[in-house]
Amino acid sequence: MKQRLLTMTPFEVSPKLLEQPLASPFRRLSAFFIDCLLLVIPTIVVTLVFAAVSLLLTDPDGFHGIITLFSGPQDEKTTQDALADIAPLLVRIDAQGLPASVKVALEEEDYRKAGELLKPFELDFSLVLGGEPPPLKPGYIRVDISRLIPGVIRGSAIFGTAILYFTLLTAGGCPGTFGKRLVGIRVVRIDNRPLSLWESFERVGGYLASVGTLGLGLLDLCRDPNRRLAHDRISHTVVMRKST
Repeated sequence: MKQRLLTMTPFEVSPKLLEQPLASPFRRLSAFFIDCLLLVIPTIVVTLVFAAVSLLLTDPDGFHGIITLFSGPQDEKTTQDALADIAPLLVRIDAQGLPASVKVALEEEDYRKAGELLKPFELDFSLVLGGEPPPLKPGYIRVDISRLIPGVIRGSAIFGTAILYFTLLTAGGCPGTFGKRLVGIRVVRIDNRPLSLWESFERVGGYLASVGTLGLGLLDLCRDPNRRLAHDRISHTVVMRKST
């Protein structure tokens, strides 16, 4: 492999950008907050779709059991059969509030009994995207929808929408996300050429570096003379006022 030598290429600042106003910390944080709000509903929708498809492929009985319960009031036998179909799923995802007796019944292959044991409980379907879930009320079993997605693709299902959003709206000369546009700022490379799709993706990955130091990396918004955070250094970008 040919030896590489240090060059000035990544550090050359376009003369067009010099002396132009940088985005203030308030504008940058406001833009990120707006983007997070805009992503809430799409993220939930995409996660629900992934969960439904994953469950249909990996546990058809559990999927149809849930559909039966959601389709409206059922007679006692239909409800018990649906709960019997869902019981293995609840054990598999280690649902919070699930009685140990249900697991014992399944180990004995007594699905009818497992369904009967679940009848006094209400199923609380919730999507926990971060942090601690709210306390579980007595008589409820929490079904974390994200746990219905296989672990190998769970992260992509939950965070994929955000990754695509931040990547596509910054690459190829796009001025930035909708949040940035609303507050009047934009992302540019320091050499003023458009970010490639890969560079934009790298910038999104760099967000983890910015917050991975317990938030201390965000202090660079005030400490760094060009207000560049870790993800800006990774992708050789700077965030400036839109008027530039």
